[in-house]
Amino acid sequence: MAAEEDSMFLECFLEEAIEILDNWEKHCLALEGGFNKEHCDALFRSAHNLKGSSRVVGLEELGGFIHVIEDVIMLLKDQKIDVTAPLIRLLLQSQTVMINWVIHLSDNPKYVPKELVDSIYHKLTLMRPSAADITDPKKNMMKPEIESEALEADASGSDSSGLVIFEDLKKNSDNKKSKAKKSKSKKVKAKKTSSGSKSKSK
Repeated sequence: MAAEEDSMFLECFLEEAIEILDNWEKHCLALEGGFNKEHCDALFRSAHNLKGSSRVVGLEELGGFIHVIEDVIMLLKDQKIDVTAPLIRLLLQSQTVMINWVIHLSDNPKYVPKELVDSIYHKLTLMRPSAADITDPKKNMMKPEIESEALEADASGSDSSGLVIFEDLKKNSDNKKSKAKKSKSKKVKAKKTSSGSKSKSK
């Protein structure tokens, strides 16, 4: 019974996560035009809710990854870092990793895309203030050279193969996400048909 409940909770989480990550891209793209409090707040809520939900169903690795992203979004939300094209690209790459992660969890609840996570994790952690800096507002502001170091690979040719991987991964994730939605739609229709048949039989 416990296994069935865990499976049910995981399925609910996966549906919620896909919906949140769909909106994630919309908010990121909206920020390409510059800082926007509404979209920053929405992006932060998305990360915060997704982090909490993932930990509730026991996905600690996913929750930890999202926590790092949440910290970066908080810096953006508080205008301690600027909206830049490389930063938006990094947030979108993070979304791609999370979509890939979530989709695979339906087949393997222990799935962790370690290589994909490691490929952007370092950039994300560089953008967070250290624990010692949090009490000092001046140190808590991210230095330009740190931002440059964190995002340098995105602007260089050395990371071009990595960007191609993310583009291919995004296409693959989009296809799987589309199939998942169609599968969900079929299940809903099947339930309605089954419910209708039972009503007639009564």
